[in-house]
Amino acid sequence: MKKIALILLLLSFYRIQAQKNDTITVKPVVAFKEQRLNLSGGLYKITETNRRIESLLLPAAFIAYGFVSLENDGLQKLDNSTKIEIKEDHPGPVTKLDNYLQFSPAAAVYVLNAVGIKGKNNLRDRSM
Repeated sequence: MKKIALILLLLSFYRIQAQKNDTITVKPVVAFKEQRLNLSGGLYKITETNRRIESLLLPAAFIAYGFVSLENDGLQKLDNSTKIEIKEDHPGPVTKLDNYLQFSPAAAVYVLNAVGIKGKNNLRDRSM
């Protein structure tokens, strides 16, 4: 039964061709110009540097919280009580499928190549 399912899976990908170039070009549409108030009351445009800095603030806050919670008993108790409350409300099925699904993209690359669907990278690049 498993062999038949594997053969059907492999045959279903037989006529698929990956890595085709897209011929449609789309111009980006700007809905509005983003402006913010400065503390002095003047308006300034957000530059690319400001956007990069703003995009790092939330991850930096989470990383700092993680480091602080390593030694802070109050935060550890909060984390554990939150975890317990979530498990009470959503116990969820116990499954080990996630342990194997993380390898499915890599397996798909090699299976598709074995079936004859060639990607843009060679064997060495695929294996890295």
